[in-house]
Amino acid sequence: MIGWKSSSPRQTVLRVVLLGGALLGVAYGLFLAGWWIVVVPPLLALVGAAIASNSYLLWDNLNDYARTLEQKVDERTLTLQQEIVERQQAERDLGESEARFRQLAEAAVEAVVILEQERIVDVNAAFTRMFGYPLAEAVGMPVGDLVVEDDRDRVVRQLQAEDEGFQETSCLRNDGTTFPTEIRVKGATYREQVVKIASIYDISDRKKAEAASILDERNRMAREIHDTLAQSFTGILLQVGAATQVLADEPDATLLHLDMIDELARTGLMEARRSVTALRPQLLEDGNLRSAIQSLVTQMLTTVDAKLIYTIKGTAYPLPGDVENHLLRIGQEALTNAVKYANASEIQVELVYEATQCSLHIKDDGKGFGVGSLPTMGGFGLLGMSERAERMGAQLTIQSQPGRGTEIVVIINQS
Repeated sequence: MIGWKSSSPRQTVLRVVLLGGALLGVAYGLFLAGWWIVVVPPLLALVGAAIASNSYLLWDNLNDYARTLEQKVDERTLTLQQEIVERQQAERDLGESEARFRQLAEAAVEAVVILEQERIVDVNAAFTRMFGYPLAEAVGMPVGDLVVEDDRDRVVRQLQAEDEGFQETSCLRNDGTTFPTEIRVKGATYREQVVKIASIYDISDRKKAEAASILDERNRMAREIHDTLAQSFTGILLQVGAATQVLADEPDATLLHLDMIDELARTGLMEARRSVTALRPQLLEDGNLRSAIQSLVTQMLTTVDAKLIYTIKGTAYPLPGDVENHLLRIGQEALTNAVKYANASEIQVELVYEATQCSLHIKDDGKGFGVGSLPTMGGFGLLGMSERAERMGAQLTIQSQPGRGTEIVVIINQS
């Protein structure tokens, strides 16, 4: 009973000692009373039984502990195996993610730079092509070395401030040449590290396009000024010349020329104001293309001795505002050239409306010129006519021979 009920060897020893002491005490009492009780065999039996039973119990407990430990070892082994599998999967996912990033970075047209503490840790192939630095030389380089000195501090401050916007600056190639760029920066995780990814775009083509656009706008404004102010001033000069010729012989006729000078001056002033705001010309604001050309012809009739014939064929229909503006200016330039340079006795202006196209014809019987001298014949005016035709997608034809007059035809196809 002691061996089975004791939970530990110490408790078994304590109980055996107490029970053995009690047994010895009882036997000693009986001995004093005259009884002789055998004590040693029971004590040996007590101790042996206690040791045997308790040892079996301890062995059984040890087996249970061993089974429990084995079960825990199996469970921990499974947990470790699962963790290993998960880590391997995470490593594969990370490797695949980095591989995808590398593929995307290599396929990108912009330079991709990975930065840590404002130093380069990796670049793509576009960076090498753009800057001329090989990968081995680029890694470890301060990002500020890629920017021109004047913008270096500003770019570095933006990187340190973790500004994910974009900024324009000039970058330095390996050979020392500079080029305009746009830099965008964004935070990301790369190889389990928090880094910054900078995308660098070469905007040289965009800058060239902007410069070309500015030049094109300047040319447009030059054409507008030529076709408005210059034409008005030319008309004023013609009227002044005509008034001077008739002043001595016909004083009353001078008043008509002075009125026309006043009208031309006011028209030129109004056109100058409208050119600034890029609006349609006054002649088109007051009517349509056919009436605008009619007004031009009427103005010319009072200043030249040539016969002016204006005809309209077909049923008139409205054209886009910019097309009407360009046609009017081409017609105005052609009439002015015919009056100033051709010394023509007859000028024919014909506006033709057809179902598939609209065309403007200006023909004179003046002295003409060689087509090969076209760029220098009328100064900026003929070049402006060509540019206007190109801008509205029209076909411009100029036919002329010395002594046989000139014919200018502009054809607009209707979609």
